[in-house]
Amino acid sequence: MVEHYGKEISDTLETAQKTGNPLFLWGALFRLLEAHAETKEDGSLTVRTDVTIPPAIADYLLLSAFNMQMLSWGKEPVEIVRKNWANPPNYMPLPKWKEDLFRAIGMETSITSPPKTSKKLTTTTARKQVIKALGLSYGTQGGGPFKKMQTMAKDYSAYMLSISLQKSGLSKTETEEHIKKIFNLANRGVKALIKRGEAVAKGNFSLPKRKSEK
Repeated sequence: MVEHYGKEISDTLETAQKTGNPLFLWGALFRLLEAHAETKEDGSLTVRTDVTIPPAIADYLLLSAFNMQMLSWGKEPVEIVRKNWANPPNYMPLPKWKEDLFRAIGMETSITSPPKTSKKLTTTTARKQVIKALGLSYGTQGGGPFKKMQTMAKDYSAYMLSISLQKSGLSKTETEEHIKKIFNLANRGVKALIKRGEAVAKGNFSLPKRKSEK
């Protein structure tokens, strides 16, 4: 099973790198864990101990886990996890008795307690902050990773459908007419949709944005 998913995982990781969309990392992570899972008697999956997470996913999880910890401390998510993260301003210094204890057992004394909570998070604010912490925030014009992935899926499915319809014997014009009805598009829209889908299929994610996205 691991070999079966190998190329799919590597392709998904490459797509994540090209698009910058964390959802592809989650997709690759799921496939990886599924490939290293065993089925229990009740039908549920449990991951074996021999799984190794690729660096790209591990880096993302490091940042996401750190940001979730930051939220639990009432702090804003960050874009980079730095080595000296435990020593920024407004963190609480360790009590002297803890410093003496750590020094006595040979531990570093630069360790700090969790930062002072800057504010209380309401349920609504916490939900938005979790989305931000996972790198899944909406863009400045209402877009975001979820919308972009759905758009890519739509483009790709239209292109693959066009290939299937033409293989079945339909002409290019008839194919475009079918797709136009399925996706409720104008003549120019269906051509652009298929073109974008072809680009996605070839791994090109840098086509010009739609007018609605400019």
